[in-house]
Order: sequence, then C-alpha cells, then structure tokens
Amino acid sequence: MITFLFLQTSDWTLFFGRFHPILVHFPIGFLLLTALLEILRSLKKISFSQETSQFLLFFSSISAVFACVAGYLLAFGGGYDEYILQEHQSQGIGVAVLASLAWILSITPVLSFFYRPVLLVSVLLVFVAGHHGGSLTHGADYLSQNTPEPFRKWAGIPAKTTESENMKIIDNINNAVVFQDIIHPILKTNCESCHNAQKAKGGLRMDSIDFLKKGGENGVIFEAGNIEKSELIRRLLLDIEDDKRMPPKGKTQLTNQQIELLKWWIATGASFDKKISDVTINQSIQPILENLGGGKINIIQKDTQKKDSTKKIELPQVVFLEETKILRQDVPKSDEENVLALQNKGCLIIPVAKNSNFLELNLVNNTNFNDNDALILSKLSEQLIWLKLNETKITDLTLQEIAKLKNITRLNLKNTKITNNGLKYLTNLQHLEYLNLVETKVSDEGLKHLSKLKNLKVIYLWHTKASTSFYLPNVKIERGL
Repeated sequence: MITFLFLQTSDWTLFFGRFHPILVHFPIGFLLLTALLEILRSLKKISFSQETSQFLLFFSSISAVFACVAGYLLAFGGGYDEYILQEHQSQGIGVAVLASLAWILSITPVLSFFYRPVLLVSVLLVFVAGHHGGSLTHGADYLSQNTPEPFRKWAGIPAKTTESENMKIIDNINNAVVFQDIIHPILKTNCESCHNAQKAKGGLRMDSIDFLKKGGENGVIFEAGNIEKSELIRRLLLDIEDDKRMPPKGKTQLTNQQIELLKWWIATGASFDKKISDVTINQSIQPILENLGGGKINIIQKDTQKKDSTKKIELPQVVFLEETKILRQDVPKSDEENVLALQNKGCLIIPVAKNSNFLELNLVNNTNFNDNDALILSKLSEQLIWLKLNETKITDLTLQEIAKLKNITRLNLKNTKITNNGLKYLTNLQHLEYLNLVETKVSDEGLKHLSKLKNLKVIYLWHTKASTSFYLPNVKIERGL
C-alpha cells in the first residue's frame, strides 16, 4: 500500500487529488504541441524562435509536476491495482523529469544536441503512462473494448459483443440459470470496469461470485430477499448528480429493465445456481425475461414471506379481473418526453406485459418524490396501470393527481403522508383492485369512502388506525394479524 510519512487520507486529500484528470492534460498537450512544431520545423514547413519551444517545455514541466502531485493524492482513495498504479506513477514522474530535462537542454546551447531525443522519449512515455492511466480508470481492457472491428481482427482481439448479445439467453428461457445468464451479463457490462482485479473502487470487486458476496469497504452490497436493505439497488436509484450514484454520471446507465432484473434477483433470494424455472416469476418481470430469449415463461407464484413479516408485502393470491380486462385494450404509446421527465425524477417505468403500452411506475427507495413531482403523473393517465409510491413524501395532494389515472388497478401508498381526507379522491379509480395503505394514518372514517370502489379486491391495513371490525363487502382486508 502506498503511504507517506506525514500525509493521511482526508477529504482535502481526495478533493485535490480529483484535479488529476484535468491537470494531466496540460503536460500532454504542451509536449505533443512542442513535438509537432519540432517535426514541422525539421521538415522546413514552418519556422519559429527557440523561445517558443522553451516556453512550451517550461509549462510542460511545471504542469507535469502538479499532475503528479494530484495523482499521488488521488491514489489515496484506494481501489486501484497496485502494480498498474505503481507503473503509472513511475511513468508520470518520468514524464515530469524528461519534460524538465528537455526544457533545460533547450536553453543550454552546448547540450542542445540531446534536446530532441529527450523530447521524443518524453512523448513516447506520455502514451505509455496514458494507457496505464486509462487501465486504472476504465479497466485493463478499456482500449480493446472500443477497438474498431477491422483493427480487432488484425490485432487478434476477439470480436466485440454488444449489450444485447451479452444478454442473450439460451433458446428455452425456462432453463436459463438466473445469475449466470441474466444477472452476470448486466454486472459485467455496467459494473466490472470499475470493480475488478485491476481497479476495485470502494474496495469492491464484482468479477467473481466470491468477491461479489464479500462486498466492499462499506460491507455487503445486497441482502438476499430484501431489496430495501440492498446497497446495490439504493446506489442505482440515487439522483444522477449524487456522488454515490452507480454507475456515476458520464458512464452508461442501467436501463429500467436491467434494474428490475437485479431487484427481482435479490427479492427471490439472490441465488447463484438456480434456474428460471426454480424461482418466483411475477407478472411484471415476465415480459422482461421473455424479451431476453425464446419461449414463454412458466409463471411460478410462491409465498416467500414469513407470516409475521411487515417489511415486504407480496401481491395476494387473487385474480384481478378488471386488470385482465384492461390489458386486452389498446392504448396509445406514452409520450417519450413525459416518460423521460418522470425517469429524471427517479421513477422506474417499465411495461407490465409484452407488446403492451400499459406501464408500471415504481419509486422503490426514492424517498424524495413529492407532490410537486407527482403533477406530471396525469400525463400518463391512459398508460399507467400499476403505481408504487411507497416510502415517498407524497400527501393528499398527490391523490388528487392519482384520481386522474383512469386505468389504475394496483396502488401502493405504504408509509406515505396520506390521510382520511385524501381517500375520497380514490373513489374515481373504478378499476382499482389492489390497495396498500400500510403504515399510514388512515382510519375507519376515511376508509368508508372506498366502499364506492366496486372492483376493489384487497386492501393492506397493517399498522394503520383502522379497527379490527372494519369491513367492506367482497374485499379481502389484510391486517397483519
């Protein structure tokens, strides 16, 4: 481990270290410009004074020194392959030394004969140091990943695989191994470039099952069966501007479908050896899986929750007739701008069935979603059919917007700030069949409004003010008793 006697890792250390990617471009630019000018002068294409080269080399050497210092500080953040890091540091220092030496030789007439050879070596070292720097930042194969196909063949590099090819499942989707065929390709494509043997950001490696289970500096990144306590999912759902967002801003982001697959994998036990046919498949994940490979999914519904669990609520074993009726209808495709606007607010929006324009909106772990954000929901009044707003900051004002969503069949309002007054707006949702009011302040007084919902099938009322005697005809009431 790289250490320094008087320097310790701190926020200031890493703050100044993060200027390295900016500072490193100055010596690169100055040195390459000086070399280009010298080549053109030797070919007698241009002429310029020696002071010009001296000026450029002086700033090359100064900026190279500052880049080395910033790079040294950045290394204290950890997560880099030690061997490549030491190589890169040595090469960076070498560039700074050679740039300084080239400047000294350029102002010393008696030694000017050595000036151009030293300049040439410094430029070559820039390319080598740059390659190792790229390997530290993007992974050892970052260059080969983006090599055009003709050059790949000449260089003996394997053909490049696209994301869709990485996600290709065997012909019979029901025989696919969940982790190997579905989850690992997502991690490999989107995560391993920063979490591998050469670069383990945050002490986390994701290039093997053992390291994935181990986690990083902050502990394990997923808890089997519990999405809410899985750091992996929380990081994926953070705002794009958040420093802890993964992948960070500027990197290729996971699609909504990929995030849903990761959530499903964790929720079903995060198995590393089970096949699709061995785990629970719900109606929301079914179309995503079927799009990855051939064949229809054999849906399996299992009760994976303990009877006294209040942390997760599974869909009840009831038939949603209104939902089935609605899904047979045709609705126009949602406006992409409206979908994007909601995605920018942290919403996960996915189709509920294959070849359908009906959508599910999910805000798992995005607790900052509020009434102002919800104003745009009505833009998707025809397409939204499942709405999960649990754990958010919405109030009764949002229920007024939800009342405009005429096709909603499932609504999750768990642990929100809604009250009895807001429940009266839900009477407009005549297709509503599933309603989750767990950990809200509703009571019998407000719940009476729901008697107008003729198609309501089930209500969850755990940890509410509803009495044990509250009753609605033909509605299954889950009280968690």
